[in-house]
Amino acid sequence: MRNRHWIMTWVWLAIFSLRISAAEAEIGTLEARTKAWVESYNSNKLATMMEFYEDNDKLDILVSVGMSIKGKADYKKLLSHDLAHNNFFDSKLEKLSVREIDEFGVVAFVHKFKVKVKQSGEIVQVHIRTTMTWRKIDGKWKIIQEHSSPIIDIPRHKLIDAGDSKEE
Repeated sequence: MRNRHWIMTWVWLAIFSLRISAAEAEIGTLEARTKAWVESYNSNKLATMMEFYEDNDKLDILVSVGMSIKGKADYKKLLSHDLAHNNFFDSKLEKLSVREIDEFGVVAFVHKFKVKVKQSGEIVQVHIRTTMTWRKIDGKWKIIQEHSSPIIDIPRHKLIDAGDSKEE
């Protein structure tokens, strides 16, 4: 009987901690929001991926291929185009660094993810460094600036499966 009590206590604690984690990702800590942003790549859903960004034309993004985008509407167009031609998966972060200063936060991390090109079936591993500036807007962390770049001595992208484009 006593063991059943402890088991039920641990089950309730586990359920409660899962709810806290989901809530943190929604409005909570900057670390949780960053991890949720990384995970959003696995969804391949435009609305899910765009939810993290400031909603105006001041948003500033520089992607690792050197392209600069200004404003949420233009970034949404670019991401929509990418999603029409590719599937993202296995998105992960490493070496996360988080710093909060009042309503602003800066995060930096290594971002690894895979991209499957829909037309050819090619699969590419992307390995970049990402730095983001976040701002707490209406109680929720939003990205106001993002910069991704290659890492010295590590290929930015590497073909890991040639898909249908394999030469016979």
